[in-house]
Amino acid sequence: MLLEFIATVAAGFAGAGVVLGAGALTRRTLPRWAAPAAAGSAMLAFAVWNEASWFQRTAEALPEGVVVIEQVSEPSWLRPWSYVAPSVNRFAAVDAAGLRRNAAVPDQVVVELYFWERFVPPSRLPAVIDCAGARRASLVDGAFDAEGRVVDPNWHAMDRGGALFRAVCPTA
Repeated sequence: MLLEFIATVAAGFAGAGVVLGAGALTRRTLPRWAAPAAAGSAMLAFAVWNEASWFQRTAEALPEGVVVIEQVSEPSWLRPWSYVAPSVNRFAAVDAAGLRRNAAVPDQVVVELYFWERFVPPSRLPAVIDCAGARRASLVDGAFDAEGRVVDPNWHAMDRGGALFRAVCPTA
């Protein structure tokens, strides 16, 4: 967040510098409001671009095998442009390359779910997906029995057409 603030201020200086440089090159006297207006416009343009491109830049930086399964856009009155062109504020992904299976329980897959939100550090949640039963349980405590079955899971129903189910259970 500090780096974004510094980049926004730098964009303001660059915008004002362009106007002042153009005035010096043309040897014309510019209105007193031209440099502050250019600085403010550059800062606003950078802030809008930075917010609108956050998801794309973050998703492109994900390691190979990590698949985005959900995107959330939330407009805000503090960002009026978000009503016209909503940008993704948070998203969830699954490590499809790091799926773990147990031969004793072939229908269940242990996965790592990741959650990103703008201005918040990413979080991770291990989970088990039951492909046959179309259900999911979090592995917060990670308790397994001797055969590799999850001990006392709190199952939640999943939609077979959902992105998480399709990414983890493509053959189910």
